[in-house]
Amino acid sequence: MGALFDGQSEKQQALSRMKWIATALFMLVTAMYLLARVWLISDLTASNSNISAHVSSAVLDIGEQLGADVQMRQWINETVQRIATALVEQNRQKIGKFIADQVSAWDDRHMVEQVELNIGKDLQYIRINGTLVGGLVGLLIFGFNRLLA
Repeated sequence: MGALFDGQSEKQQALSRMKWIATALFMLVTAMYLLARVWLISDLTASNSNISAHVSSAVLDIGEQLGADVQMRQWINETVQRIATALVEQNRQKIGKFIADQVSAWDDRHMVEQVELNIGKDLQYIRINGTLVGGLVGLLIFGFNRLLA
């Protein structure tokens, strides 16, 4: 009976040790995460951030490489276009509903602002053409009236 008790005691001791190790590891990982987080936030908010400098340098290098590699730019453009086309086709109804909901939520003032902002130059062209065409049509009607009178 003592041997059975001894075995349980060893199991309990082993479980206790495993729980203690698991807790210690969890605390260590948590502390490392918190220290890394504090370091990252501190570095990224500093005016002379090392991380920002390295990321900026890497992005500039990528930009220069893309500027020199016509085939890579073409591949990226084709891939983005293919993916975007597939996404639009898959979500056509959702996109249409979203746009309709957004436009229907606008009041008249906002609608006029958006139209003028996005197609203002075209509206000006249409106004000028409308004025010219209207004036010419008016002159033609006036001229026909004078001829017939």
